[in-house]
Amino acid sequence: FQPSDCIFPQYFGDLIETRTFLAHSFYDDSEMYYTLGLECWPGGRRGQRACNKKEMRAFDSLRMEHISGWSRMLLQKDRAHGVWAPACIAHTLTWGQWTDPLWQVPEGGAALAETVQLWLGAKETV
Repeated sequence: FQPSDCIFPQYFGDLIETRTFLAHSFYDDSEMYYTLGLECWPGGRRGQRACNKKEMRAFDSLRMEHISGWSRMLLQKDRAHGVWAPACIAHTLTWGQWTDPLWQVPEGGAALAETVQLWLGAKETV
């Protein structure tokens, strides 16, 4: 088993030539459970216990792992890739948050639909 055999962005992001737009939370709740194996919730919400310090370090690392994984692709300005990534615990952002003004990145910025529209007209990475 080689890491390059896996379908993770840190292993193939720089190979993507087709313009690509990522809509993904920095803290996907499915990743919390299935990838990190966390059975807690920051602050103890959703009827789950609060995460301890070790679990919070794993949770906090998700954001940086996403940035690192996406960076090889997003640094290619000539390919005009795009990303919309709120720092919220969420999953499947494209159906419920598409035009929701409460989901603007950064806060007070643009909702997902507006960001995609801007990206479609862009000549470089947004």
